Amino acid sequence: MSDQDKALLWLKGRLAWKLDSSQREAYNKFRAWEKSTHEARLRGEELPGMFPRVFVLDAARRTGKDFLSLLIFIENAIRRPGSVFSYGTAYAKDVSEILVSLFEKMAEDCPPHLKPVYRDAWRGQAAGIFLPNKSIVRLIGCDRGSDNLRGRFSNGVALSECGFMDSLKEVIVSILMPQLQGDQQAVILLNSTPPVTPGHPYDDLFVPDAHERQAIVERTIYDNPRLSDAEKQEFIRAAGGLESETCQREYFCRRIRSPTRVVVPEFEERHVKASPVPTYARAYTVLDPGIRDMCGVLWAYWDFERAKLVIQRSWAEKNTNTDSLIRVLRKNEDELWNGAAPLKFWTNDRLTQNPCLRISDVEARLVMDMQQLHGLRVMQARKDDKLAAIHGLRNAFLQDRIEIHPDAKEAISHIKNATWNKQRTDFDRSDLYGHFDVLAAAIYL
Repeated sequence: MSDQDKALLWLKGRLAWKLDSSQREAYNKFRAWEKSTHEARLRGEELPGMFPRVFVLDAARRTGKDFLSLLIFIENAIRRPGSVFSYGTAYAKDVSEILVSLFEKMAEDCPPHLKPVYRDAWRGQAAGIFLPNKSIVRLIGCDRGSDNLRGRFSNGVALSECGFMDSLKEVIVSILMPQLQGDQQAVILLNSTPPVTPGHPYDDLFVPDAHERQAIVERTIYDNPRLSDAEKQEFIRAAGGLESETCQREYFCRRIRSPTRVVVPEFEERHVKASPVPTYARAYTVLDPGIRDMCGVLWAYWDFERAKLVIQRSWAEKNTNTDSLIRVLRKNEDELWNGAAPLKFWTNDRLTQNPCLRISDVEARLVMDMQQLHGLRVMQARKDDKLAAIHGLRNAFLQDRIEIHPDAKEAISHIKNATWNKQRTDFDRSDLYGHFDVLAAAIYL
């Protein structure tokens, strides 16, 4: 390609010729999605999904996701004079060590009169790439807090390795999305390898939403055309081989539940199943109330014939009050066990209405209030040996004595994603799932 041709492409913001074949395919999918969703918004259509302005690039290490993402935003900055974009990284050091070097490589052949310039942060102005047409791509490290991403207005945002960012949901929902208002073209581009810890919002919120909308590109080490087959095998061996956690996560973007970190590694998708409800069963309502944390509730029954504990439904909410909780308990108990075909159990000499027991980890006064003011009998959960109870739950999953109905989404996500803290003294806390209070209810159950 001649220097004159390159200069014309730089002038028009057409830089996709710098991409390899895999990056070009991802680029084309992003541009087609960007165009179609923009046109739909202009027509006033309601777009599907929770985050219709978010596109995800879920890619293995060294597949060129930052080069691609940065190129897209520099193109947009060239095409839209006077625009302001933001490019956030999980760690501040990545701005200088990764993004600046990628930019300098990208701009080597740009004519001097069109060439963007990188400038460090100065007098309150964020570091960024400044273009002759007055557009800016701000470069921001987020490891010292997400407030650096705040601003009055943005024409688009990219987040690099966002699977390693704290409070990702809050960053996108509370900080970034409001900045896009007023610009029908503004979008958010997320790129990352899978998080090390389960339950991260990137994995449990944004990737599934992007799949639902077909707004995602996935890449493994095998999709990298810049590596020979021999090099790919070399890196796979160095990561511990195809079956190792590191290799599967870093090079094949597999979501790994490390048995050394998760609380219930025995839980698997095979435990999630919808089975017919028996004619008779003992049913249980189990609570783990909280104010700072979520209030978690399970509704379950023991299937005598199959010798299985079946979790039918679950619920979790922050900052709930007693009256709201009582309404939730009564509503779900009535729907599950006291409808047209009531689920009853035999006690003494007659069939009795469920639940057989309500169990709660809660202070004695609240138990008394539930009994005296609302007429709900509640038994306090035993907490004399937490580790033994956790091992009991793990063994029940291992021996296939627990089944979870697909409707019990909170139970599935809390049990699947709960991890230990570094000291293994308590559950870790999660942006999405709090203190995994529905898992605590399962332990009491």
